[in-house]
Amino acid sequence: MQLSTAPRRALWLLAVPVVMLAAATAAFILHRRLVLGLDTRRPCAERVLAIFAAIYAQLVRRGLPAGTSSDEQAFPQFLLKEVHELSGREIEAMVSLAQRAAFAADTLTEEDVAAMRGWYNRIKNNKKT
Repeated sequence: MQLSTAPRRALWLLAVPVVMLAAATAAFILHRRLVLGLDTRRPCAERVLAIFAAIYAQLVRRGLPAGTSSDEQAFPQFLLKEVHELSGREIEAMVSLAQRAAFAADTLTEEDVAAMRGWYNRIKNNKKT
């Protein structure tokens, strides 16, 4: 009897990590969809704010003091200094779009979501750390 239980145990020992890896992969994919604003069931404003939060997290990892408001002068100055892919006009537009998402949510469109996602990708792919 013990010989027949050994293959079952080996199968369970293999199956558990595979299932856990699949669950972690699914959770990661769903999280990225939310962060990148790909979940079209959510309103545009929520998606823009989620992407802006991801941009902010990237900037904090690069040295922006945590808690710095996007309204403060230090925010665009940091972007101009550290993120060379965005121009001053693009930085102003990004901050303005985030503020519109927070305070005038009904005015946003899919194009606004795409613009914020584009800025996120450019900042994320910036090789300067």
